Amino acid sequence: MRKEKRLSGLLCVIALAVLAGACGKKVPTAEEALAAPMGEEKGITVSAKYSIELEATPAQEDTSMSVKTSVSVLLSEELQFLDGTMSVEAGESRVEIPVKSYGVKDASGNWTMYQFHTETNVWTYSRAEAAADLIKLDLSGVRDATVQEAEKGSAVYTVTGKISLSALGIPGTEALDKLVDISGLMLDFTAVYDKKTDTLQTITYDLADQAGQSGGTVTKIHVEVDSIESNPEPVTVPDEVTDTAAAATEEEGFDPGELYVRDEEPVVSQPEEAEAGGLSDFGTAEGGEVSSSITAWISDAAKSDRTLKGHEPGDGSKTMGELVFGEGVEFNPFDIGYKILEEYGYEVDYYVMDALFQFMVSATPNELINMGGYPPEYWEMTGEHERLAWTYLYDFGCLSDEMVTGIGLPLDKIQAMKSEL
Repeated sequence: MRKEKRLSGLLCVIALAVLAGACGKKVPTAEEALAAPMGEEKGITVSAKYSIELEATPAQEDTSMSVKTSVSVLLSEELQFLDGTMSVEAGESRVEIPVKSYGVKDASGNWTMYQFHTETNVWTYSRAEAAADLIKLDLSGVRDATVQEAEKGSAVYTVTGKISLSALGIPGTEALDKLVDISGLMLDFTAVYDKKTDTLQTITYDLADQAGQSGGTVTKIHVEVDSIESNPEPVTVPDEVTDTAAAATEEEGFDPGELYVRDEEPVVSQPEEAEAGGLSDFGTAEGGEVSSSITAWISDAAKSDRTLKGHEPGDGSKTMGELVFGEGVEFNPFDIGYKILEEYGYEVDYYVMDALFQFMVSATPNELINMGGYPPEYWEMTGEHERLAWTYLYDFGCLSDEMVTGIGLPLDKIQAMKSEL
């Protein structure tokens, strides 16, 4: 009889345990979920993909500015990695910029930040006591957070709240901050968690009801985070980055705020040595009309009889600018744009002109080849203006097929782009 009672009691305990398990795991509080969004407190590496859209109109201006960014990030206590593309539009100006950077923490706790610069095709580094303000998955800044439990049987639950824009470190906000006061802007925050593991699946940030700001109006902020993964494949800084990176200066880096258009005149850096002409008159060239932004800065090099096409690459010992404009001739990006209109029949974007100028006055093809050329991922990291610049140089005759491949450029893709010039 005693054995039967013991057996009956044991079965009751087992039944209660099964019933407790069947009720499902308790959904954590909002504070618990936000404190450990990947289910762990420390020592975790997180990767994610971000899609970002920012739009604003500065005060007393009709032209809006739009910044769209698509990046992959990897964040840990010792490493930060960001890779993607930023597209900036202001008025009729538009540029697409590759975004790539690494941050590495050393044994003393200091950080080395590596940044890729599209204008010069070089890496630079800087030292810091703390990591750069890259996009974060630190959600400790979320305010008024609440948990929205999903319907019965759902595999997820949702945490909502508000967070300040400045707490996110979103690429492109520094450009907006130059034009519109974004301090204090709050975003509506929504995060979806997996119910079994209490880990993040997606995050969405949207502009709350505070669009009007002194200094202008922010009309849209929308951020989506997905493909969130814990402890992904490790990332290391490539040797070609650490071996070639130069110390950064304050002037280096692309400033998307420079694209903003005022009085219908693009704000771009102008070459100091160019001979300025009248801004009011449009020029003409064989093939069409030249905008005032070019006629203001063309020099005698553009008006010479020299052509862009039909050059022989030679032995690769001359710079490409020397091949096109002649040895000892000073020229600027607008000269190149003027000649392209003259010979191709259309005007190119300033950033194509500038990329061409940088390639033409820098290392010779042989020097680039002897340095090992560009890494395999270079072409995919570049923007459209750089790819077009290399294609034009190939079409000018400055580069042979062997030089193209020796520099590390994809010959088949350049030949395909050449057919569309």
